[in-house]
Amino acid sequence: MDKCFFCKGDKVNSFTTHTVDIGNRCIVIRHVPCDECVQCGEITLGGDVMMELEAIVDEFRSASRAEVAIMSYSNEKAA
Repeated sequence: MDKCFFCKGDKVNSFTTHTVDIGNRCIVIRHVPCDECVQCGEITLGGDVMMELEAIVDEFRSASRAEVAIMSYSNEKAA
């Protein structure tokens, strides 16, 4: 089991919500897979997850004029 960089507590597989401000717009991506420290709550995202988040944000940036969007990571990944 991996240890937390900050407190050395155990990390477990979990899900989080990732929010990005893009100028005067905001995108909220729910159900993002992560590792979460059971002791301090620190969240760690894997490289592949971060790349997918960037792709989702880039698509939102170019395709949507909405001020706020709420998406599910798992639905976006499956599309």
